[in-house]
Amino acid sequence: MTELPPGFEEVLPQEVIAQLRAVHENNQMTAEQQHEAIDRIMTTLPEELIQRLPQPPGFENLPQNIREQLKTIHHDRASFLFTAIEP
Repeated sequence: MTELPPGFEEVLPQEVIAQLRAVHENNQMTAEQQHEAIDRIMTTLPEELIQRLPQPPGFENLPQNIREQLKTIHHDRASFLFTAIEP
């Protein structure tokens, strides 16, 4: 899969888009390795850029409290992954 989620190309820098596509196209990596590589790329992005990324389709149909909980979980997970991958 080389397609990014809708709206990501409009927000992400070209070098990040290229990195994500390279991971998706790498047939030498397992699905788990690809997910880990994508997580590493995404968790290094500045917070203001992360905030500009569009939500997944259907997200707006969820109750407001669920959307807020998911945003909190995503943010906390990104913070955890970022500190976990630092040398």
